[in-house]
Amino acid sequence: MWKFVLAAMAGLAAHSSFAAESADKTRYGQVQVKVSPDSGQETLYFNHKMVLPKIEGNNGLSVEGIYQLHMDDVVLVQDIGGSGCPVQLYFVKISPKQKLTVSPAFGSCSDLIKVTAKPDQIVVTMPDFMGAPESEAQKRKIAQKKMTYSYDGKLLKQNGKPIQE
Repeated sequence: MWKFVLAAMAGLAAHSSFAAESADKTRYGQVQVKVSPDSGQETLYFNHKMVLPKIEGNNGLSVEGIYQLHMDDVVLVQDIGGSGCPVQLYFVKISPKQKLTVSPAFGSCSDLIKVTAKPDQIVVTMPDFMGAPESEAQKRKIAQKKMTYSYDGKLLKQNGKPIQE
């Protein structure tokens, strides 16, 4: 009986030490979220090499989806922040030759995202974020204002206007 309990405890300890690491497959390799030995923050890797420019999570990092755009794969990455700005997003484009292109950080800070993948672009829609609403009227007003981000593999736009790096 004690051997079983000790084995279960050892398995649980080993599982929790790797809880922050995750991996997702693309057509051209694997994206991983794992803790950087340099910073101690969750960081994005592709085929076991750190993605540059570096994408680190403030309080966490996750892969929200992998999409096909023309011949490229596009990974939507979510940086989980604090109460001031709960979420920032990035697109990471992976070419068939495994060349990576990282978009500027984008988003309204809301964690309520809706993604629509079209043949020629990826569209992320989210409510505007103005912090914690002070009244029900302000809550309804915020919920009605939407921010739209579109990415065609080259240009990232916010409500139809290009986002500068």
